[in-house]
Amino acid sequence: LKYDFQIISSGGTFKLLKQHFKSNNIISVEEYTGSPEMLGGRVKTLHPKIHGGILARENDSDLNDLLKYNINPFDLVVCNLYPFKKVISGNHTHDDAIENIDIGGVTLIRSSFKNYKYVTILTDTNDYREYIDNFNNIITDNDNKICFNKKYALKAMEHISDYDSNI
Repeated sequence: LKYDFQIISSGGTFKLLKQHFKSNNIISVEEYTGSPEMLGGRVKTLHPKIHGGILARENDSDLNDLLKYNINPFDLVVCNLYPFKKVISGNHTHDDAIENIDIGGVTLIRSSFKNYKYVTILTDTNDYREYIDNFNNIITDNDNKICFNKKYALKAMEHISDYDSNI
């Protein structure tokens, strides 16, 4: 890898990444937070080490809190929500529908949206290429980063608005 990233991931995405990339820089949410995934996977990312890293601004107070609580700032959040619409469009039970209402993912998106000046949020796999193609401009030019992040933050909020409407 050209850059020294740390990737924090949960569930199947973590397993897939570890399988394809033999890197010590890919760690599970559980390992990072020190808290186990619980309630059958319902609680994974709802943790101060996750949301503190997403919501931190680049000011002395927030940066001091990150140091104090051993929290890493997040630069990028990639989130694919549970497939609620797909589940309800087929033969399903009420319980299937309920279990496919994403809570943590929507919260990750909302936190990233709130802090778009510092964090990129991607919710559409079709946007990954544009992010990669613009990566050097994003990390070296703050105005470009804010413009890019705002565009994708708005897209992410439209995504969860549509998601919530389906629910």
